[in-house]
Order: sequence, then structure tokens, then C-alpha cells
Amino acid sequence: MSQNLLRNELEVVDPVRLLRLYIWVLGAGLLLDGAVLLLVDWLGVPVPVNATDWRHNLLHVVWGIALLIVSALAKDRQEIRVAWAAVVFGAFYIVLGVLGLTIDQPFSLQLGPGENAFHFLVGPVALILGVWALRTPSRAAVPSHSAARPDES
Repeated sequence: MSQNLLRNELEVVDPVRLLRLYIWVLGAGLLLDGAVLLLVDWLGVPVPVNATDWRHNLLHVVWGIALLIVSALAKDRQEIRVAWAAVVFGAFYIVLGVLGLTIDQPFSLQLGPGENAFHFLVGPVALILGVWALRTPSRAAVPSHSAARPDES
């Protein structure tokens, strides 16, 4: 009974809309975080976080811009682009989290416990939402492109 209730509740949620919101917030957050930390590092302002890893900060800026662009350009029936961007982003950030735990400074990135926790938080969420959006049929009516012809009576 509780499984059916959960399934009914999940049917009310549009995974594509939820994913687009998540990607917008994530992209804007990554862009803001990376840009502010690059500026702080350039100005030499002391902050309680590691702002001196310009590669990692630039990586956040690039991912932020990429996610915002993909989401902005994905109109109407092109939402699949956002879903695939989320899957790629999620997989990349999960791998980055694993590398951050197993290798000292992977790709010359200074990844500490805070960065790894962030990667393990946003990566799986993006991956799960992206796969969910890909597996859920669109709620919008999509015209058929089949070769079938209507009955000619």
C-alpha cells in the first residue's frame, strides 16, 4: 500500500521541471562560487576556505556556465539535453569525489574533505535526477513520426 502511495506521489512530480530547476540553481551556484573564489584569490583577500586553487575554481566556473547554457538552450522537446548534461555532470562529480578520496591532488586539484563532500552531494543528485528525467515519458504530447498511415475508409 505504501509503495503505491509513493508511486502516486512521484507521478505528480514532473522530473524534467525538477531537473531544470536543479540545473539552474546548481549552474548559478557553481558559477558564483568559482567566480567569487577566483576574484578573492586574485585580490589576495584572506578567507576561511581554500580560494587559491584556481584550477578548481575555474572548473566550477566552466561547469556553471555549461549547465546554464544547456538549460537555457533546451526549449520545448529538447529537454533531453538537460537530462544528459545532468548525467554527465553527475558521473564526472562522483568520479572527482572518488579521486579526491583516493589520490592526493588529482589533476593538481586541491580537494579537501569539504570539496569531496560537495562533489558526493551534487553529483549523485544530478545523476539520479538526470536518469529519472530520461526514463520518464514526457507529459507533453509528442507528434508521432512513424510511417503508419491513418485508416483510409
